Amino acid sequence: MSIYFKVIIVAVLLFLILRAFETIMLSVKTLHTFSSRNAKLFRKIGIYIIVVTILISYTVLRFESGSQTIAHLSLTPVIYMLLAFVMAEIFKEGENLRAENDLTI
Repeated sequence: MSIYFKVIIVAVLLFLILRAFETIMLSVKTLHTFSSRNAKLFRKIGIYIIVVTILISYTVLRFESGSQTIAHLSLTPVIYMLLAFVMAEIFKEGENLRAENDLTI
């Protein structure tokens, strides 16, 4: 994969991550915090981070005598990904609690 395509894909994914986070922040601002939409957005953010991590960690170096593949995995994006999935579960549970609370008189 060309370095240009990798950069474009990573830039698009980072844009999608920021848009999803912006949507979550706007829903928190309007007091619709615990919704299934926010849980799904956090899951999407986690998946996007996985793809970005894979794209960033894989590099092919081409030399005159051949090519060499280098894989380097940083733990920081992995921690962000885990945090996004944990937040998705927290928001999902919060939505369930909110629904139960709405049914209680």
